[in-house]
Amino acid sequence: MASNRTEKLLELLRVYRVDRIALHSLVYLLQEVYGVDLGYRGCRWELYATGPFCRELETDLWELIEAGRVRVGTRGVLEPAELTARPRAEINGARLIREAWSIFLARAG
Repeated sequence: MASNRTEKLLELLRVYRVDRIALHSLVYLLQEVYGVDLGYRGCRWELYATGPFCRELETDLWELIEAGRVRVGTRGVLEPAELTARPRAEINGARLIREAWSIFLARAG
């Protein structure tokens, strides 16, 4: 049975086209900067060269992939497996990651 958090993650992927790395930055910005509750409030965000990273988010994503509810599409983009329409917004992953990186660093320092 899927958790409320994984369902929110799946809904997010129905709206935004992102790859795995950019997904962490997207969730970080939506939740930590804009206050959208995606269920990762208790996450200990870490900063890597690829941007903010949350282990719980990665675990939930792999749970969805292994259950066949999310697939990795072209160019590494994550898509809901039952995709009937294209997600509404494609995000520039590099720009998103840079923005999350700079906000993370500003808050840490």
